[in-house]
Amino acid sequence: MPTRLLISVRSVAEARQALAGGTDILDVKEPNHGSLGRASLETIQTIVANIAGVCPISVALGELIEKPAPVPLAEITYQKVGLARVGRAGWIDAFQELRFKMRPSELVPVVYADADRAAGPSPFEVLAQAEAIGLQTLLIDTLIKDGRGLLHWMPIAVLRELARRSRTSGIALGLAGSITMEQIHEVLSLQPSILAVRGAACRGQRREQEVDSRKVEKLARAVHRSQTHGSTYVKS
Repeated sequence: MPTRLLISVRSVAEARQALAGGTDILDVKEPNHGSLGRASLETIQTIVANIAGVCPISVALGELIEKPAPVPLAEITYQKVGLARVGRAGWIDAFQELRFKMRPSELVPVVYADADRAAGPSPFEVLAQAEAIGLQTLLIDTLIKDGRGLLHWMPIAVLRELARRSRTSGIALGLAGSITMEQIHEVLSLQPSILAVRGAACRGQRREQEVDSRKVEKLARAVHRSQTHGSTYVKS
């Protein structure tokens, strides 16, 4: 499966920048509210009204432990929920209950590479559970945005094994977590199903700044070139 680029946005203006740059999936969230910060329903509705039908849309719901309500919009393809503070076991029942409320959207578990800080299960544990309950997609992210991203918490060799197991299980693996332009080559070498980005798509590579179509275009070019020519590093 080719890697698809997901860009997280918080407004219609940012969504248009992401689309102009060539994103494959639009993700709606509020980065000032955390790794999976949930945007207001009004913001989500406005973006969906302007973008629906152009590309798949996902939304961040926040953390499972917060008992989030699904977003009641049929145009949304993915709804993501984090597994921070749920411990290493016992989260499946709550996840499944929320999952069945999501239809027709797909509920995607987000497991954190900094699992100890997140007080949640490890990516390998969640992958095993995802296979057992028949999930289609799994996203790896980092909970605390302090400059230590995905490759700090999970070395490339560990991620390669996770990617191998996900392919064997038939589960689409998404990778996120403060991935920089300088790390794109390494991350794309893993052939993830989804590369999820916020900071590297923003001005100054700062997630609290605005999405810039030129940054998105560089990311999209790297992702799409990797499909036929191997992973390609593109300077910002």
